[in-house]
Amino acid sequence: MNANRFDRQLPLFGKVGQDRLRVARVAVIGLGGTGSAVVPQLALLGIGSVVLVDHDDLEESNRNRHFCARHTDPIPGTSKVDVARRMIGDYDPDIKVEQVTFPYESYNQKVATSIPVGDGPDVINLYSGWLPMYVKGEYIQPLPKAQFPDSYMKATYFPFVMDADNFGGKLYAAPTAVRTLSLIWNK
Repeated sequence: MNANRFDRQLPLFGKVGQDRLRVARVAVIGLGGTGSAVVPQLALLGIGSVVLVDHDDLEESNRNRHFCARHTDPIPGTSKVDVARRMIGDYDPDIKVEQVTFPYESYNQKVATSIPVGDGPDVINLYSGWLPMYVKGEYIQPLPKAQFPDSYMKATYFPFVMDADNFGGKLYAAPTAVRTLSLIWNK
């Protein structure tokens, strides 16, 4: 890795923060419009490891929303995880990539059982409908108020979006879109 590559991020994250990004493991569950937009940003930030989860192939009807797709990718026959993996390798070949092509529900169960033993990813980007399973199983922790104060969250996000991420008066996710969110917990 080029030592100067992330210099402009250091004022924001600091050396310790950038080093933490380089060892972080992120799972992106679903590589549609939002998931495929998250992947390039993770690669450019310098994340160390990414788990790409999607069981679908590109289709003509979704190619325009897939940030990693090229017009030359054959349809049918090109998996969304292959396209995202290629893009990560183009940006940063040092990022470790794990590809998962079995159904989302199976991967969610795998993640849910790996978190309590400290083997799960540090961050997950997924469809918000799966959030209750993670909260009920106590696989994630609420967002820390110091970094996500109520005043900021209320000023930044629509109330109906925040309501979907709120359980027992605690906010568990920072919304990135109406139906997709990032879950954060400490290992």
